[in-house]
Amino acid sequence: PHPLFRAIRSLLNQSPDLSHSLRLVYAGPHSHIWFSWIHAHNLQAIHHDLGHLPLPLTLGLQQASHLNILLNWAGPAFSGILTGKLYEYLASRTPLLTLVNGPLPDPDLETIARQSGGAKVFYARNAPETDIQNTLSHYLHAWHNGLPTTSPVIPDSLKWDFMMPNFLDSIEWP
Repeated sequence: PHPLFRAIRSLLNQSPDLSHSLRLVYAGPHSHIWFSWIHAHNLQAIHHDLGHLPLPLTLGLQQASHLNILLNWAGPAFSGILTGKLYEYLASRTPLLTLVNGPLPDPDLETIARQSGGAKVFYARNAPETDIQNTLSHYLHAWHNGLPTTSPVIPDSLKWDFMMPNFLDSIEWP
């Protein structure tokens, strides 16, 4: 996550007034890990930890956010790690920034991001921080000026009505 946090830190260094309107809100069971990253990049002033919340509250928080951040991973022998959190974020219809730790590409994640229309994928190992920073600046500019942002949608190819017949056809019935 360090390229993301460095990009945020750079934005704050360039525009200190952003600290009054920018918040990094964490809700989940791994606050200690998240806080170590926040501390490493001196982002405590904009950090807010809600701890572990019940699912209905987290879904509401995701919908109320201006941008959701998904930290994901891939490895030489595996990619396409499509967690339930990805689908929650897409269903929230809130722009999504995904940072993948591992080698690129992750074609499955990139395809979903492209098809959703409102998700961006960056790779921690080679993501130019300026690209992440430019993406964040784009969203900040839109929010501050009341401009619309592109919200993701769940692609039809990932919806139940499309996937279930394919799934059932792939099962070898006795």
